[in-house]
Amino acid sequence: MRTTTCSCCPVAHMLALALSDGAFEASTMQDEGQIMRAEVPAHENSLILRWKDSILDMPVLRQATRSTDGIRTSPDQPLTASASSRYLKRLGEAAGFEHPLSHYAVRRGAGNAIDSMGTFLSIHT
Repeated sequence: MRTTTCSCCPVAHMLALALSDGAFEASTMQDEGQIMRAEVPAHENSLILRWKDSILDMPVLRQATRSTDGIRTSPDQPLTASASSRYLKRLGEAAGFEHPLSHYAVRRGAGNAIDSMGTFLSIHT
């Protein structure tokens, strides 16, 4: 049996960012436990989570900035591609990867995983 790790799930990552920003309109959707316990209606395939109007113009991925309290997430400066690449490279170094981690490597790895899953399914079905 195969399990999914939430830390590697892009949907879980986006939900964590939204929860951190208090982005959801419903007062019953303010922490991960409430979201995980939410029931999807039987006649639906998904649960719609509505955003607060005040959050609609805020960038999802934002720049880290220094403040008197230390490093914080900017409320309005979008994360730049160069900063994202720099953070990803540092993450790869911290993880002990032999080669620099890049967005290209992540895309290629995801593509290879999807490709091999398709090959696996075509052989085993």
